[in-house]
Amino acid sequence: RGGPPPPPICRNRPESSSVVRHHAAGGSIDAGSWAGVTAAAAAWVVLPLAFAVGSPAMAAEDLSTGPLRFDAQKGKVGITLEGRPRVVDGDTLVFESLVAPDGKKERVRLLGIDAPETKQICTDSGGAGYKCGEEAQAFLKGIIGTDQVKCLASKRDQYSRVLGVCFDERTGKDLNREMVKAGEAVAYAQFSKAYVGEEDGPRAAKKGMWRGEFAQPWDYRKAKRAGGATVGGGAAAKKGVPAAVKSATMGNSAVKSPTLDFSDPWDDLSE
Repeated sequence: RGGPPPPPICRNRPESSSVVRHHAAGGSIDAGSWAGVTAAAAAWVVLPLAFAVGSPAMAAEDLSTGPLRFDAQKGKVGITLEGRPRVVDGDTLVFESLVAPDGKKERVRLLGIDAPETKQICTDSGGAGYKCGEEAQAFLKGIIGTDQVKCLASKRDQYSRVLGVCFDERTGKDLNREMVKAGEAVAYAQFSKAYVGEEDGPRAAKKGMWRGEFAQPWDYRKAKRAGGATVGGGAAAKKGVPAAVKSATMGNSAVKSPTLDFSDPWDDLSE
């Protein structure tokens, strides 16, 4: 990977050099004047370098360990979206000012993760229900704040949504990874195993959804489409869930998510 862009001192050197050459051509230069010139030159050198090295805004996007690593190696990551997105839920962003090929606002589904839907309910360690979908949404909003976000992708789905890995441009953080590390989303291993290992930390620390029980987001959507309950996880939360979904493992599920589930429109997209 290339490092940060060269500091702006490159643009200032000709001006500093011309000052020095001008004095040299005109004869002698007293010690006081020379000290002033060298001090000014040193300031131009040191300050931009400090900014370039210390500024997190210069961090490069790392795709080497994410779900786009193989596409990146083949030079197939050809979609880039940048801006301040609206957070729809814990794994969906909308760039209001950008237009997709279908004429709609650019939408990004965070690749390799699955967060609870906005209206999904989980249970905490005491068995009480809480709005884990809203919590995930709020957590992603908190990571981004007012920062610019860059999303990289190699393809779209059949609804023109970008399937991407998104980065906070100020901090360089992989937002997909941060959601899983915080326990506010799970790895969507059906589509990429890149973030599976990131579940270990929050599971052990009982962070996020791992502090209690929850239905895997894909099981929640399946139940919702089947006319079941809009909650998941825990004995009280299972009420009204179809038998097929009741048998699904709550929490650390090994259930393979259906391929078509990833292509279905998200009900929360318009919220």
